[in-house]
Amino acid sequence: MKYFIPKKYIKLLMLSILSRIIILSIGKLSSKIFIPFDKTQLSNSPFNFILHWDAINFYIVSKHGYFSEHILAFYPFYPYTVRFITSIFNISTLLSGFIISNLCFIINSLLLYHITHKIHPNLAYSTFLFFIFSPASILSSSLYTESIFMSLFLLGLPNTISFKNIIDYNFIFHIFVIFTRSNGLLFCIFYLKKPIKFMILILSFIIHNTFLYLYTGIPFTYTYIQKTYWEQGFLKFYTYAKNIPNTLVGLPF
Repeated sequence: MKYFIPKKYIKLLMLSILSRIIILSIGKLSSKIFIPFDKTQLSNSPFNFILHWDAINFYIVSKHGYFSEHILAFYPFYPYTVRFITSIFNISTLLSGFIISNLCFIINSLLLYHITHKIHPNLAYSTFLFFIFSPASILSSSLYTESIFMSLFLLGLPNTISFKNIIDYNFIFHIFVIFTRSNGLLFCIFYLKKPIKFMILILSFIIHNTFLYLYTGIPFTYTYIQKTYWEQGFLKFYTYAKNIPNTLVGLPF
């Protein structure tokens, strides 16, 4: 049996790649025109303009592992995937993270179209375009977990990719979600009527947090770090008057 990629997906693939070229070019140009608020320089790579804010922490974990309390808030699946790719292909950490994030973004755009087309065929293409050309998608091309998190989520949805086997392979992707971001635990909601899978996800969360507790002696490490280092917590961001402008700016996205 021959496998082939439909022509429409070739077109979508090209558009998705084009969007990354455009968005990243704008980001690079902006870094040359405007003085960055975060002036941290950890690399001389041409992709250094995407290495700011949380990306710095993922970069540090990828290179050096967890050696400081505050970086424990950054979950391990993405940075250790970056480290693995770096060692396998003998490339720089920044380039490895850049490739993973952008490859995942392109995969996400095609999966999003595929899933949307199954539900609302008339909205699939416009949804795809809004996704790939969103100005906020610069984060998805940086060393952030946004892209790989979305990939794991979409691949974990039933019928995204059909595996004709007794084992539900799709579900495995949602296990990795737990080790990618703290809010991955919310996906347990989808498995309330499937107690075994629900308990596996909860157990994955418990294993991760138990390890952190044994390592730091602090229960609920993520919550502690948010409160101690960032003055943040559940919905606290929206209680500070100084954050109102940031909330308004983010509304369109």
